[in-house]
Formats: sequence, structure tokens, C-alpha cells
Amino acid sequence: MSSDALANGKAQLLSAFTWQSSVEGFGGFSALAMGSDGLAFTVLSDRGRLGQGRLSRDAKGRITGARLDSFVPLLGTEGEGLTRFRADSEGLAVRPDGRLYISFEGFHRVWTYARPGGKAAWLPRHKDFEGLPINKSLEALARAPDGTLYTIPEAPNVGGTAFQVYRYRRGNWDTPFTIPQRGDFLVTEAAIGPDGRFYLLERSFSLLGGFASRVRRFELRGDALSHETVILETPRTERDNLEGMAIWQAPEGMRMTLISDDNENFFQRTEIVEYALPR
Repeated sequence: MSSDALANGKAQLLSAFTWQSSVEGFGGFSALAMGSDGLAFTVLSDRGRLGQGRLSRDAKGRITGARLDSFVPLLGTEGEGLTRFRADSEGLAVRPDGRLYISFEGFHRVWTYARPGGKAAWLPRHKDFEGLPINKSLEALARAPDGTLYTIPEAPNVGGTAFQVYRYRRGNWDTPFTIPQRGDFLVTEAAIGPDGRFYLLERSFSLLGGFASRVRRFELRGDALSHETVILETPRTERDNLEGMAIWQAPEGMRMTLISDDNENFFQRTEIVEYALPR
């Protein structure tokens, strides 16, 4: 990407790192959260495992390595292990005190954990959750600074042209707004940045062309999104299957770090890519 990318309102690629590990169960990453230092991270796999670790960077801040310090299975509300249907974890949000929120798209729900490896606790379910498609439901989860949660199904309702956003605050869910679908892109993750804006990561897939990724950015005010802008759209095959996204503040400016899901395929890769964001 050219050095004029930021001035033109587009994200600028800073680094791309292919991550390999011999840790049992490694891969299938569907969500990512970054610590404020740009080194500590939390990753979630879509097979019900949660990892914490640290990145390595060179003198220019480019990602040069990643290590997992822990990689534990998610547990149920009684401390039980999760079956594959109940372990399809997709979205992740982390509170400053370390409490975790995770959305699932097998049995559609959002659970919260006080710590990795601990028991889950329920959040109430919206009445719509029961009727969501089995493999196209609560893909994205974002947390606002005031604690409000937003979750979004991967696809619009059958016959629909917009993604329904569900908002959780003060103990209840509501449906404040939808996001129009543009082209054949589907939702993979959402985040609210330090700037208060709403970021949506999307994916398009073609058997012949492979994966393309897009990030749209919106102003978030009350019950509405506005000022939609595309800040990133990758050509097919340039990146792998990007599913996780973290927006964070570095000393030099805002950063967007993305991680790919290798789908347990030998011909895919776990890729961590990072971009500088336009003001």
C-alpha cells in the first residue's frame, strides 16, 4: 500500500507475520484482543479454546513473532467441557479488568468468564437467538467503553439485505440498528476503537478466487450508525481468512491487528497482519 494511504483515508499495512506453533489444538482462530502495550494478546479459536500470549516486534514495531503462554478449553456453567456443537466460539470482548465475553454460533448465546479456564456465566438471550441459523449466527462481538456489548450474526436474515445488530446494556438486549450488506461480504468480527467508532470486519469467499477482506468504519451515536467508510479492502488471495480484529492505540497512532482462521486446512495459514489507521 502506498505511503499516501493514510492521507487518502485507507489503512496502511505495517506488517504481516505467518504464525506456526506445535501447541496442541493450535489454529482456527476466530477472534483477537490486544493489550494496551501492543504485545499482550488474547485469541479465541472456533473450537472452544482460549489463548493468551505475547507478540515480538522489531525496532520499527513490525511483528516478528508470537508465543502462546496458555491455551485452555472453554468450560460450561458447571465447569464441564463443551461438546463441538456448544464449543463453536466466534466473538470475543475483554473488559479492562480481564473479564471475558464470548459469543457462540452453534448454540446461539453470549457467555462471560471472570478468567480463562473458569466457569461460564450466562447473559440473557434475545428472543431472536433461538431462530438464528446454525452456522451463520453470533459471529461478531464488540464492547464499548461504557460496557455495552454489540453482537452481529454472520449473515442477514433469510431474504434480508442487512445485518441485525443486537445490543446488550443494563441487563437487556435490544436491536438499535442494522448494517446494510454490501456485495457478497459476510460479517466476521466487530470492534469499537479508542476513537469511539464502530469497525466491522467482513469476508467474501470464492472457490476460484479465494478470500477477500473488508473493513468498514462508522460513527456510532446513540441508536444509529453513520458516515460509513471503507478503510480496507484486500484483493483475493493477498490475505488468508481474516476473522479476528483488535483496534488499539499505539503511541504513533491507532492500530488494527487482524488474525486469520486456517479452517484446519494444510493449505491455509494462521496470519497476523497489522495496519495503521487513518484519522
